Amino acid sequence: MNNVCCYVFCTVAAFSSSINICKADQLPDVFNNSAKERVVLSTQPYFTRPQSAIAELIALYEENGKTNHLCTVGYRWDDGHIMAFAHWQEAKMLALWEGSTDEDRPDTSLALSRRHWVFGKDTVKTAAEINGSTYLVTDKYWQEITDDCEKNGEHYTVAPFALNSSE
Repeated sequence: MNNVCCYVFCTVAAFSSSINICKADQLPDVFNNSAKERVVLSTQPYFTRPQSAIAELIALYEENGKTNHLCTVGYRWDDGHIMAFAHWQEAKMLALWEGSTDEDRPDTSLALSRRHWVFGKDTVKTAAEINGSTYLVTDKYWQEITDDCEKNGEHYTVAPFALNSSE
């Protein structure tokens, strides 16, 4: 893999995005009605540069030589906490996105996330199969969030792009 600290430079032309937010839709059942509402992540302070964060994730996995499709979705709880995700279609990956408070490197927040769940590798059929793991999620959890993201999230199509390294 390329050095995670590489700087990724992408032109805005490499991205196309769209937003399809429907507040009337029900939130994923896996949150057990604890999430209050869906939020548009690109309007939230810790998620203001989604294209750069997405490019950094794609570069980490060395998939920048082809077109990729991702969506992002966030959920707000009553206490104001936001839980955010990115779904990368080609990689069959759901990433927990914690956002960034690092003003020097805000773009690494998605690539360096604590959780990148790949369907079938990091998912199990039942909650009992998690068996104390802090990393696994159920297929249902993964599928409900990715379905909601695809239906209601912000969508990004990322054209192939070149990497420029500072080293």
